[in-house]
Amino acid sequence: MLPNYDIVDLVHRDYPLSPNLNVSAVEKLAELLRIQPDHIEITEMLVRTICSYEKNGWNWRNMIDQQYASQIRIKQISRNKYFIAYLRACFKDCVSQDDFKRMKGLIPEKFVELVYAKRYERIKKYKFNTGCNVIVNGNTIKYYPPGSSVSTRESMDVAAWDGYFGDFIEIKFSPFDFGKNEIGFMRSISYAMKNEKLKYYCKLYTWRDKLCLLLQLEKLGW
Repeated sequence: MLPNYDIVDLVHRDYPLSPNLNVSAVEKLAELLRIQPDHIEITEMLVRTICSYEKNGWNWRNMIDQQYASQIRIKQISRNKYFIAYLRACFKDCVSQDDFKRMKGLIPEKFVELVYAKRYERIKKYKFNTGCNVIVNGNTIKYYPPGSSVSTRESMDVAAWDGYFGDFIEIKFSPFDFGKNEIGFMRSISYAMKNEKLKYYCKLYTWRDKLCLLLQLEKLGW
């Protein structure tokens, strides 16, 4: 069977980020985590703690060195000399609670983007995009809540199509951040792909354990 590249299109939407978010630092941290995945769990714990400290008006900058030293000793993993510098740089320009919240979500997003971008580089021809509209057979997929004529979700965090198979990934720092809009949009994608008899995966990515995600999905009725 010949590949059908044109039946799925992925069009990036321009979502400007706050200038207080150091994207370069996030990309460096994401690359470090790709190479040294034993630091993912530590990153999740430290990011969660940084945001908690900031919310309570405490100084997080002095805390992370001690916490990192403690965690690598407990987990018996090698220290990375760049890790703390990259993590500190991610948050150093954040000035509001919204900045900290957005950065918390941006770190796993950039990590997944990088991992999948590297994976698809091995394929000769493919489409790959982030923060994008998904267009299936000319139709832009949108999610409309029951009884509403206004869409509440129409972009995917990470998406790829190689002519045979599609990957569609929604990313949240915590599984409890997934809501009805994300789940509804995944269902809309699934319906469109099945309607065209196309193969695909819809994936939810989070940095907490699988049980928490299953509990959230049960709560959302999925």
